[in-house]
Parts: sequence; structure tokens; C-alpha cells
Amino acid sequence: MLRGILTSKGEAWVEVKDDNGYLHRYLAPWNGDAPSKGGGFDAETLELIEELVVGNRVNLAWFWDGHLRLAAVEHEIPKDMGGVFEGYILEVGDRWIDAQNKEEGKPWRFYLRWNGGYPENGGGYDLTVLDKLKNHQPTNPIRFQWSFDLRPRIDQVLTFEELERRAFYDLDEVPPWLALPTPFEIKKPPKPDLINPFDQVSSPSGANPFDSVPAATDNPFDSVPSSNPFEQSEKKAAPINPFDSATEKKPQNQTNPFDSLEDKKPDNPFENLPLPNNPFDATGK
Repeated sequence: MLRGILTSKGEAWVEVKDDNGYLHRYLAPWNGDAPSKGGGFDAETLELIEELVVGNRVNLAWFWDGHLRLAAVEHEIPKDMGGVFEGYILEVGDRWIDAQNKEEGKPWRFYLRWNGGYPENGGGYDLTVLDKLKNHQPTNPIRFQWSFDLRPRIDQVLTFEELERRAFYDLDEVPPWLALPTPFEIKKPPKPDLINPFDQVSSPSGANPFDSVPAATDNPFDSVPSSNPFEQSEKKAAPINPFDSATEKKPQNQTNPFDSLEDKKPDNPFENLPLPNNPFDATGK
């Protein structure tokens, strides 16, 4: 499937410039043998070519049999029948311009507006539009009023000032990229249904609503006396050393078990044994 602009046509062929900028000619399919034997172009395709309008976009199906052949073709009608076109100029002809819009990114051909009747009666294309495009650079955006009359037509090149002078019912909306910058931000008033919660606090007229708020609870540390809490406890007598409670004198009913022992040392058992007789005493010597 090929998409592009129908640039010209003949009885049995069409020329289409595709969206990549390439121009090709497509012939109607051939049926039969040589013309002398009854062969010729497909009759249905010839009728279809006759109904096509040069300058419109077309969707085209083709095949190859030694030539580029036209299998099917249909118009691509714009979704709107007019309005303000915003885009860039691709090419300028003697009675048309090719322009590409920003949203779709595909070229459209706009023919000049026709003024008057037949050419023999003085009718012709409005060439004043082309005078405004002589010095227009392709990189500069263009805005113009267009309408659909058998094919897309350019009616008037517009500037921002001309858009401002147009009546509101002639222009659906000003494009955001054409609008003038706002010198300051306009703040919207608050919605009436919004209620300030501080307004609901009951307080005397003119009083600060924060004054009606109860005081915060006292600091629990403020209630502690400044003195040392350990000094507030009852003073107890110094603890008594249990050893100090013992009297120096022993009670009568209590005796030291060691005092019952005799002061003298126990007898030496060896001292009680009799001394053996000296054998030398018995001899008398």
C-alpha cells in the first residue's frame, strides 16, 4: 500500500508523489493480447482513474508486470472540511503549495482559490496568496485558512494579528503555540464551598482564634520540687555495726569454752614414765 498526493493523471495512468517525496507513474492493468487481437487496459480501472481528482491524497495498491500497475486506489478525504492549517511548507508550485501539518506529519496539497467563472470569462487562481510566500522559509511555520472544495484549497495566509481580529465564531480555538505569553499568572478565586477550619472556632469577634485554644498541659517536671528528692526522704539513723553492739564484758550466763581449760599445759606423758635403772648402777661401779 502506498500513500501520497495525486499530482496528475491521464486516461490510463496516474502519477503519485509518495510521502517520501518520490514521484512514480502507475498504468492501468492490461487485459488480453495486443490491441489488434482485442487486448487493452482494464475497463474498471479506467473508470476509477476518471473519478480521481488531482491534488487530493490517495491510498494506492500496485504490482509489477514489466510496468508499475495500478491495482486499487481511493481518495483520502481530510476529516475536516476546513479550518486553520498549522505546519511547514514543503514545496510551492504555480497554483498550489505542499504543506505538512504538525499532528499527522504527512504532506497535503492545497490549490489556490479560484476567482470568477471560466477562464474565457476572466476566471483564474488567486495568485496574491503566492506573493506572500515568496520570501517564506521552509523552516518557518505557516498558518493559513483553508477549505475543501473538490480538493483542499488555501484561502488566506494568516498572521497572529489576523487571528486576533477574526470573530470568535470563525476560529474554533487559538493554537497554544500561537498564543502570546501571559505577563503574569492570574490566580483563580477560591471556591465558595471551601471553609476555613479556623473560622469554625468559637471566639470573640476580632480575637485571635489561637487564643481560644486551651493552654497546653503543665510540664510534669515543673511540679517536682527544686530540692533533691533524695533529701526529702526520712532521715534514718546511721546503721549500727553489729560488732559494736557486743558489750565489752561477757554476760554471766555466757562463758568462753576456751576459759574452762586449765591454765597449765597438759602433762607430758613421757614425764609420768619411771626412769629405767642404770645398768651401771647395779654393778656397783
